[in-house]
Amino acid sequence: MLSSVFCGGAIIQTIDTHSMGAFSTGRIIAGVGFSASSVVVSMFSHEMAPKELRGQIGSFFQLMYTIGIFASYWVDYGVLKGVSSSKAMQWQIPIGLPLVPAA
Repeated sequence: MLSSVFCGGAIIQTIDTHSMGAFSTGRIIAGVGFSASSVVVSMFSHEMAPKELRGQIGSFFQLMYTIGIFASYWVDYGVLKGVSSSKAMQWQIPIGLPLVPAA
C-alpha cells in the first residue's frame, strides 16, 4: 500500500510536464509514502523480532538505509557525467530509478 503511494508520487515527478506544481505535488506524495513506509517497516521489524535480535535488526535497517543514500549519490554522479544537461533524462533517471525496487 505505502509502496504504491511512493510509486504514484515518483511517476508524477518523472513525467516531464514542465510544471513545477506537478513536480512539487509528486514530491510531497512520494515523501509521504516513503516516510510512512520507513516508520512502519522499522516499527514492525522491531516489534516482531525476538528481544535478542532487536538491536541488530535496527542497526541493519539503518545500514541498508545508508547504503541506499550512498548508491544514490553515485547514480547522480554517473548521470551528471554521462548524460547531457540539455536532456530531461538527466533528472528523470535519478528520480525514476527508485521505482524499480519500490514496484
